[in-house]
Amino acid sequence: MTLVKTTLIGGLFFLVPFGVLLLIAQELVDLAMLVAGPIADLFPTSDTFGIILSHIIAWLLILIACFVAGLLARVSVVAGISDRADETLASIVPGYALIKAKISGIVAKSDTPSDLRPVMVRFGAALQYGFETNRDPERNLVTVFLPDAPNPESGRVMVFPAEDVETSDYPALSILNSLRYYGREV
Repeated sequence: MTLVKTTLIGGLFFLVPFGVLLLIAQELVDLAMLVAGPIADLFPTSDTFGIILSHIIAWLLILIACFVAGLLARVSVVAGISDRADETLASIVPGYALIKAKISGIVAKSDTPSDLRPVMVRFGAALQYGFETNRDPERNLVTVFLPDAPNPESGRVMVFPAEDVETSDYPALSILNSLRYYGREV
């Protein structure tokens, strides 16, 4: 029964961020359609083709807006605003940081998302996989997210002495996938 309850709660926390992203995407399409509709009306077409053309133009406008936003994100002032927005979303949307890290790994065509630094944490004689989230060299401390199995989107955050935390050679996505199967294939 505990497995069912944990899995259902994990599924909820996994699906809610995707639902939020889908709602945002739908709003973006609706907004882009306000601009794309009149542009598509400039071309002599049938109703069906006009609707398809409107959607194509809307998606092109969204892609152009994403490209422009990506260019703006490279500017340090805008990057600071983006970082604050990320922090806000991470505090509001469960699993946002993990999903963002997974997506950045997919976009970068790499198996290691840039935001997740895989580490091994020492608990006495045992070791546990985790992800370094912050390092304080002055106090010699490392903050680590320790994901749960089988739902690595949940877990706990702990602070360790730096000597108890080692960088892991395993890619982050491999560790996350392994945790879904209770540690197999690591």
